Amino acid sequence: MLAYCAGQAAAFDTLYARYQAALYRYILRTVQVPQVAGDIFQDTWLRLIQAANHWDAARRVAPWLYTVARHRALDHLRSLKQQV
Repeated sequence: MLAYCAGQAAAFDTLYARYQAALYRYILRTVQVPQVAGDIFQDTWLRLIQAANHWDAARRVAPWLYTVARHRALDHLRSLKQQV
């Protein structure tokens, strides 16, 4: 992540390749709808890109990604409950 924050765009490809499959499976297990999982997956990566400008070097990427994904998935599940 530090390399990506330093302006090395190829570092994002490395991060994406490392975490994409497991992160998507995690989200899909939570929301159980592939289209919704895909939306949350994309939003999670977008938030990573947006956070690059103020990334804390002490943070690890994986826990941050999974936390963002979990919160987005829970937001989705809460919205379903409110619709009922």
